[in-house]
Amino acid sequence: MRNSLSNSERDQITLLEEVKILETYLKLEQLRFGFKYHINIHQNINVYETEIPSLLLQPLIENGIKHGISGLKQQGSITLDFIKTDNDMVVNIKDNGKGFLLTEKYTGYGLKLTKDRIKLLNQMMKEQSVDFEIQTSPGKSTIIIITFKNWFT
Repeated sequence: MRNSLSNSERDQITLLEEVKILETYLKLEQLRFGFKYHINIHQNINVYETEIPSLLLQPLIENGIKHGISGLKQQGSITLDFIKTDNDMVVNIKDNGKGFLLTEKYTGYGLKLTKDRIKLLNQMMKEQSVDFEIQTSPGKSTIIIITFKNWFT
């Protein structure tokens, strides 16, 4: 957790650092809820050199645990896929939880703050951008897709 706090002061961290933070968080939550998780990183992504905005993904994983799989216990699952496509990096965060209707209003701040942060990042970055998409099947699953455009130029 100390690493998370020190990294929160940096705008960007390596993918390796981000994945270590996410894995620590997932292990802690796994103790509470007993779910399974998998982190898959495409072999063509250099985790030592690729940088992403620090702690951008953690609130999305927290959301998936809290609203998606917390009640499923051992049957719950979260998968993170880091995929390189041309100059882009796509991050899929998938849970097998209950999903939700995109038209429903929610009182939480996790998704809203993440969307606001991505909007600010896109205003600041010139050659790169970050796209955010939610795919959800009520009663089945949710996939958050974050595309880091022109990340490998």
